[in-house]
This record gives sequence, structure tokens and C-alpha cells, in this order.
Amino acid sequence: MSLPYFRVDTQNERLVTLVEKHGSVWSDFNQKLDLSWIYHDHGMEGVVLQAQEIGIALNQKVISTDAFLPAYQEIKNLHACIEWLRELSDARRSEKVTRALIQRCYETMVQRLRSSAKSDGLRQDDNRYGAYYHRHCSHNEVGAGLDAFVDFFNGLHADKQHPIVSAAQLHYRFMQLMPYGRFSGRLARWLTNLFLMRHGYPALVIHTAERARYYEALAFENESELSHLFTEAMNATVESACQYIQNSLEERRKKREAYKVARHKREEAAKRARETPKTQKAASSPRKLKAVSDAPTGKKARSASKRRPS
Repeated sequence: MSLPYFRVDTQNERLVTLVEKHGSVWSDFNQKLDLSWIYHDHGMEGVVLQAQEIGIALNQKVISTDAFLPAYQEIKNLHACIEWLRELSDARRSEKVTRALIQRCYETMVQRLRSSAKSDGLRQDDNRYGAYYHRHCSHNEVGAGLDAFVDFFNGLHADKQHPIVSAAQLHYRFMQLMPYGRFSGRLARWLTNLFLMRHGYPALVIHTAERARYYEALAFENESELSHLFTEAMNATVESACQYIQNSLEERRKKREAYKVARHKREEAAKRARETPKTQKAASSPRKLKAVSDAPTGKKARSASKRRPS
């Protein structure tokens, strides 16, 4: 195994250990990773989103402008696909990838979009789509190509080559088909993460800063450049996950210590408050006793009263 894969796998084994011990923190990280996925996936398609826009779409808030409606729906659709992916990526599920599964994912991505096709969405021309300039097959070959892709996906085995290499191969092959036109890239990245997550890796997010490099890798003669990009992206994701869990644990530890200190101070204050009345009572008692003892009694008191001038 080459050094890049060794580094990724070493970090991923460490991540798996942390996840087993601190599952709740891992869930928090996945929520943030989903937001990052949505942001950068739109960026790969040339759409720049704001964090506020993503929050509005995911929190089901009412928007005040129709101009944001398409992006609003796309965000919701992609988030629905990500949630479904997490169910499918469960290692205990042996559900194979089929054309029906791919079609369902595509339909989820385009649901309620004004420009979405009413048919199955398969490409009916040989035009370029968006910023993708790599060569793809004729639209007449898409159907047979999808069948071959499904067989290729289900035939990949992690024991023959590294999962990241296999993920790059299936991603490259799918994009050579470009079966759904505009949404092919998004769907290819979704399928790539389905494969990687089933093999014990977190979701791979390609940052918007790598957009040009991603397009160049797709135009390369094979998947080698894409494999390098995926390796770097996965390494960044795994390291970020480990760092996030460690920082969260450290923050929780500091909160626990701060809580203990605050509780100790409250207990000391309550203890002092309980002791204060006793101290005051003990301090005032001798003066009262002395005052009483100094007062004249019996014959002395009567003789003293007689001596007082009238």
C-alpha cells in the first residue's frame, strides 16, 4: 500500500475508535458534514450558497422571494438524498445498486423543480452541461452503459484494490456516461459516497476550491488524477473528524470542571450561610449575660433606689 492510502487508513482507524467511544459527538459532526456537503456540492456546480440560505431551506422556513425558490428546493432535495444515503450505507444492509435505485435518487434530486423533466430524465442529446467539458458517450449508449455501470459497481471488491481507487473508477465511469445531463455530477458524487461509506469511510466532500482540478481530472484519460483528488479530500475529511471529536471532548471536559468548581463554590457559600447565624448568636450571648450579671438585685437594688435623688 502506498503512503497516501496508509495515511488515510491510519487516520480512519483512529476515527473508528473514537466513534465507537463517542457516538454522540460523531452524530454532531455528521450534521455539520452534511451542511458542508450541500455547500460544496452546489459550489461544484457553480452555485454559491450562503450558510443562512442553507439554514432557511433545512429549517422549513418561509422565504420572501421567488428568486430563491429553485435553490431552496435543490437544497432540500439534496439533503433528502444524503439522509437516504446514510440509511443505505449501513454495513448490515446488502442492498445492491440497481438502475431503479439510481433512478430514485435522480428523481429525489429533481422533485418539485420547475425545470425538471417529466420523463425518466435520461440524456436525449450530446450537448455539454454546465462547466463539464470532458468527453462523454453518445446519448444512444446511455441505457446500455448504465446497465454495465451497475454490474461494475456491484462487482467491486475492497480486497482487490483500495476502496478510494475503486470509488474513483466508478465515479469516472459514471461521468463518462453523463446519463442525466445537469444532475449527473451530483449523482456521481452521491454514488461515490455510497460506496465509500459502505466500506467504513466518512462522506467524501470535494471543496469548491478544487472545482477546476475536479473538472480536469474528469477530462483526463483515466481515473488516476481523480484518485489523487479523492485521496486528499478523504484525508482532509478524516483529519477534520478526528480533530472535531477531540476538540468536542476537550470542551466537554472543561465544562465539567467549570461545573464542579461552580458547584463547590455554591456549597461553600451555603455552608458559610448556615454557620453565620450561629457565630452571631455565640458572639452576642456573653454581652447579654454580663449585662444581666452587672444589674443590682435584692437589697442592693432597694438601697440603690432609696439613694436616688427624687
